[in-house]
Amino acid sequence: MQMNQLIELGGKREARMRIAESEKASANATVFETQAMLRFQLVSYFNELLLAQQRVQFALKTYELASLATDAAQKRVQAGKVPPLEASRAQVAQANADLELQQSKSSIVVTQQNLASLWEATLQRLERP
Repeated sequence: MQMNQLIELGGKREARMRIAESEKASANATVFETQAMLRFQLVSYFNELLLAQQRVQFALKTYELASLATDAAQKRVQAGKVPPLEASRAQVAQANADLELQQSKSSIVVTQQNLASLWEATLQRLERP
């Protein structure tokens, strides 16, 4: 019967252990950095989503005001109090407000997709009930 065992001489074992500890510390630092970056992206995307939702609310209110202004301008034109140009200006303002509303709604979809991408979710999970 024969038995073989490696005997490390000259501090090789201690050097090997130091290298292993160094590699372990490096791996832990990488994990910590990755987690920190993920948290940062999550908070950033969430804040972008909140901001996009606020933009939609403001755009909706602007559109409602522009609609009221258009109606008022049309009534004033019909009454002969202002020239038809006033109604046209109000309609342009309403169209611009509608465009802003549509763009802000689109930005919500983009920010939801960004947020969902962090955990490979689908948009259905992010929509409000």
